[in-house]
Amino acid sequence: MSKVKRVFGAGSFTKQGRGFNTAQEVSQVLGILKENEIDELDTARIYGEGTSEELLGEAAEFETSSF
Repeated sequence: MSKVKRVFGAGSFTKQGRGFNTAQEVSQVLGILKENEIDELDTARIYGEGTSEELLGEAAEFETSSF
């Protein structure tokens, strides 16, 4: 049986006061995802009006090479 592919939607990463809105919070979420073998992120410039990808960049101190 093949493994089900799991992808995390990063729309909840935003600096707009809802969801995960600091680099530290995003880093913690990425750690949880990695622990649970979720290694793909769905992100887009429109998520959080561009701040989703911004926060991912700021959380770069976390090892993201597996994403």
